[in-house]
Amino acid sequence: MLIAAAVAAAVLYGRTLHFGFDWDDYHFVRSYAPSDVAAAYTGTWDPRGIEAPFYRPATIALFATRGWILSSLPPEGGSHAKPVAPSSLPPEGGSHADALGAAGGSHPDAVAPEGGSHADAVAPEGGSDANAVALHALSLVMLVAAAAACAWWLRSLELRASAVLLGTIAFVAHPMIAPAAAWITNQMHLLQLIAVAAAMALTSRVRWYWLIPLQAAALLIKEDSLVLPVAMAACWWAQRRPVPRGWIAASAVLTLLYVAVRTWALHGFGGYEPGAAEMLRNAGRAPFYALLVFPFNGGVWLVVPIVVMLVHALRRSAGDRRLFLMAILFFVFDAPLAFSSGPTRWHLLVLPVAGALAVSSDALRTTRWALPLGAMLVAGFAAAGWTVTNRWKPCSPEVRLHDARAATWGEAVDPALRLELRAKARTCGK
Repeated sequence: MLIAAAVAAAVLYGRTLHFGFDWDDYHFVRSYAPSDVAAAYTGTWDPRGIEAPFYRPATIALFATRGWILSSLPPEGGSHAKPVAPSSLPPEGGSHADALGAAGGSHPDAVAPEGGSHADAVAPEGGSDANAVALHALSLVMLVAAAAACAWWLRSLELRASAVLLGTIAFVAHPMIAPAAAWITNQMHLLQLIAVAAAMALTSRVRWYWLIPLQAAALLIKEDSLVLPVAMAACWWAQRRPVPRGWIAASAVLTLLYVAVRTWALHGFGGYEPGAAEMLRNAGRAPFYALLVFPFNGGVWLVVPIVVMLVHALRRSAGDRRLFLMAILFFVFDAPLAFSSGPTRWHLLVLPVAGALAVSSDALRTTRWALPLGAMLVAGFAAAGWTVTNRWKPCSPEVRLHDARAATWGEAVDPALRLELRAKARTCGK
């Protein structure tokens, strides 16, 4: 399973290694001191105020740790490998090469030529693009880890190996995973997927009290993990196991404690504050897109094999709770999406989609057209996912719009990354 997931991730998202930074990356990829991580446990994840107030201390711990390990940016306020003072930033109309020269280095190819790689747009010595490559590589590793956690969960449902393989590949290929694979900031979503899938897999493997720390970790990564206890209870139900009473009490205490600490740290619950009409629209869009595979990317036709597989699976295994589990999880993971908008936050829905395909394939194991249908769906996912991934290419319209906004953040962006923003603007403007 791991090898298959790694191959699928490399084929579908290997090109993202040279996508560079985008939008929120420009203020989250920076130097973190241990005090910054500690402060995230008592306040908002973004003290600069660029983002809406959220309580995500484990996410900030991830950002800090990856920076200390992978990035050439200094871990504790030190200087860059090639010091780049803010004053050395090129003036409007100046050249990027001049700015690097003023910083003590030179790079005649500071701006990539037509058809050149974005990786060539910044000086390699002490530049930040090497960090982007390493961080994108980390995203691919985390994606494979998330797929392995998904496979582990599917195995806990006692599905055949071939069905688990289909679900795992579908998980990697689904277009709702593309934003997490292509956008560095969304590594928090991959980490959350690992925690959520592992927690559901462990419901049938360990005593309930070992699950509480994992649930707490998921909450500290991202707040929509509040629905995880409902998902875990559904997994117990699907396996015809009793839900432990001690776990119910401990989960209730954990949830209340989290809400209390979050409210204290943020001076309110924080997050987005959509109106009632917007909440209904948000909650309705995500399932539609998850099932129809991003209809604006030509995936509407996939609803036919999806319906065929599900209907025949229900006819053959009407008493199988595992298929109903996927429907329950679909609505459980959709509930928090009422408070947000946009496909970059719909990653949890991929778990029940992949699970539904795996369970349907298992139910149809004696049907000769089950494998072709499954392969058709995975191919459709991959095609739509490839299109979605294109939105994070360095000079795509979306990225250029994001870069224009990031350019207004001033000192919130590391000087080296401000140089890259200007270099990319020149490269993409050719």
